[in-house]
Amino acid sequence: MSRKTPFKNRLIHARAQGMAFILYSKRGTAHIARLLDVYPRLSYAAMLFCIALSVVIMLFFRHNLQNPQAEKIQQEPSAGFPTGLGQLLATGRDIKELLELKKKIDELLAKDSLSAEDSLLLRQARRKLQNTHHQIKKIP
Repeated sequence: MSRKTPFKNRLIHARAQGMAFILYSKRGTAHIARLLDVYPRLSYAAMLFCIALSVVIMLFFRHNLQNPQAEKIQQEPSAGFPTGLGQLLATGRDIKELLELKKKIDELLAKDSLSAEDSLLLRQARRKLQNTHHQIKKIP
């Protein structure tokens, strides 16, 4: 009884399969080339149809494929950071905004008399501060 190594058998089998694939690919390429030579206008029309179809899909179906969450990520500059760092940056922005509001309120209260614009600005700043205070209370 002779011992055959399975590795050689697999190698020979793989080479035979590779040769068959090469043979089929050459036949397919020759067949496609022959069709393109026989029907050049049809192949050109098919190419133009595919281009036109892709343009139509791009123009009319593009808006349906957009994700609203992706738009939020694009709008927030800190969205690419990890959650903790993004929250720290958002908190820093909020603190900066609150300090600016406090500065505006202090400037308006330092005046002797307030105009209609000043009282409107004071009212808006007060509402923003109250909203921020309520948001802070909601956080556990």
